[in-house]
Amino acid sequence: MLLPALAHAAPILDDAGFAPYPMDERGREDLQLQVQKHLQSVRHRISRGDHSTALSEINEALAIAPDHPLLIQYAAHIYGTRGSFVLAEDCWIRLNEMDPDNDYYQIGLAGPYIRQGFTKKAEPLLIAALERNPVNVPARFNLALIRKLEKKTGEVQKLLRARSSTEVGQFASWTDGEYQSIVQLLGRRGFNEFATIVLEGKSPENEPVKDPNTTEKLKEVKDHIYRSSQAADEKDWPRTMEALNQARLAGATAPAIYQDLALYA
Repeated sequence: MLLPALAHAAPILDDAGFAPYPMDERGREDLQLQVQKHLQSVRHRISRGDHSTALSEINEALAIAPDHPLLIQYAAHIYGTRGSFVLAEDCWIRLNEMDPDNDYYQIGLAGPYIRQGFTKKAEPLLIAALERNPVNVPARFNLALIRKLEKKTGEVQKLLRARSSTEVGQFASWTDGEYQSIVQLLGRRGFNEFATIVLEGKSPENEPVKDPNTTEKLKEVKDHIYRSSQAADEKDWPRTMEALNQARLAGATAPAIYQDLALYA
């Protein structure tokens, strides 16, 4: 276990995550510089998929700053990507102990709970986050997975009702990226039904979903919507419209798509 005591009590730390040992200002700056170098290396390693080396870098940096939130988040991300959900859970528990009112940490902890089938543990975390911010996109997505497992289709549709094409793209990206976890939770048919709600804003009517190209649709839609968002940022409205229309033709027919097409027309 590379991060052996994340869920245990830790010494009181300052805002930067450094243990409050006596040191002069220059010594402190040197430690901060070391941690920043480790963080840069960790980001680079993760981007290249070199998670083993990234974890080694994280451990070296945590020896300097044992409660550095970003380092622990990176560790949680790597463990989750590897399927080491118990270790990811330990990381998110530690972060929640440090900042119990942080929505990001609560939603982060809900993730490994859901992936391990502990939906009753995840649910109150997500509901609390939505009580503070009813439009929180990752909280809505994760709670929708739980409601789909409970066969509460109406609530799933409400939670996944995108307010913009960007949200459709986010939901599509997460559904595609979490394919294995969602299939394990909902089954293959449940995954397809969930993806249909993401793309179309509604569940299939009284017939099984047997589309073998669901994951390809999700990938195409997220890519087209990403391009439309980039074009909109550049105020290139014709290119924005073109990318949104391509997303629509790829299968994204949720109301938010037509809403944005009308907006940019």
